Amino acid sequence: MATKSLTQKVRRPVTQPLVELRQASVSFPGRRLPAISPVDLAVGHGELVTLTGPAGAGKSTLLSVVGLLLKPTSGSYLLNGADTAKLAERERTSLRGRLIGIVFQRPQLLPTRSALDNVMLAVLYSGMSKQEWVEAATNAMARVGLGERLHDAVSELPASERQRIAIARAIVTDPSLLLCDDPTASLDHAAAEQVMRLLVSLHKEGRTVLVATRDPVAAAHSSRQVRVGAAGPAAAQDAER
Repeated sequence: MATKSLTQKVRRPVTQPLVELRQASVSFPGRRLPAISPVDLAVGHGELVTLTGPAGAGKSTLLSVVGLLLKPTSGSYLLNGADTAKLAERERTSLRGRLIGIVFQRPQLLPTRSALDNVMLAVLYSGMSKQEWVEAATNAMARVGLGERLHDAVSELPASERQRIAIARAIVTDPSLLLCDDPTASLDHAAAEQVMRLLVSLHKEGRTVLVATRDPVAAAHSSRQVRVGAAGPAAAQDAER
């Protein structure tokens, strides 16, 4: 029953947060200081939230916890109201594939393969037919404005378009929650604006978007900013568009 409730896509505001960390912390063996000190953080359905703060503050680690890539050492993480600590690893993997799309700090694309091939990688094990893979990936590419780049090799494309391919790969399964780790870090101002406008438009379709960034351009587009410091999220500030 827990798995069913977690995978259900919710496209409207509800009282219960989609993401809720309760005194969650992460420590790694051999390190004196925790990667994340105890954190309380709630992200509601349909929010666009940016995690800001200096390098090394734990923003990427926090996203890894939210993305079910990493388990908290202590505390709890509730996703759509269900305690993720009670899930088997197979359930976590299934949920991540169905509910969550992740844009990593580096796009992690296969440079000699086409843009379409790279996006299809996200649905190879989804149970879809090959025709459905192609259709889903083509639609995702069109959604990020790259419908004419389907068959271009990734190595031939500029950094801004590679980042948009990474976003297309993250949304190809139509996730309710989109996590982006510093998506504008390698881009110039104009390209960063373009990527953030794309994320805003995806958010307006009903997705919850959580962005870790040090870029003021990215932070300026959020509906709420949460500053991450040495002790985790220290303050939440509403930001007007």
